Formats: sequence, C-alpha cells, structure tokens
Amino acid sequence: MIFKTNEKVPVDLLASLRESVGWNRMEKELSNPKMTSYYLKGNHIYMISVLFDESLKSFYEKFGFYTMLSGQMETEKCKF
Repeated sequence: MIFKTNEKVPVDLLASLRESVGWNRMEKELSNPKMTSYYLKGNHIYMISVLFDESLKSFYEKFGFYTMLSGQMETEKCKF
C-alpha cells in the first residue's frame, strides 16, 4: 500500500468528483488556495469515505482515495 500526503489535486478533477456524487461543483470555492488538505487537517477532518460502483474505481484513485474491498448487507426492508 502506498500512502500519499498532501498530494495536489487539480480543481477540475475535484469538481468532477463532487458532481459525480450529486453535489455542486464548487469550482470557485475549490480554486481558493486555502482549500487544501492542510485545511482539512487544520479543521480536524480525519477522513473522507465514499461508496461507489467498481466501475468508478480508477476515477476515485485519481483523487488519492485508497480503494479496498467492502460489503454491505440489508438486514430488513425499508419501511418507507
């Protein structure tokens, strides 16, 4: 496993990541030099975790996400 710390990610890639999970792109905000991993660490944001389809694995790896096998099981049906 390779750990990367404070690796720079281009704003357009990060905006695409946000859009892929249904969020707004925040391109203006992400262009702010304060929006870096230093910001995340300084505000005690320890980890960002996402669930995604296997077909998106390489997309998330571009952003420095460490991908791993995972599983999920429903124990009862939704009551909505």
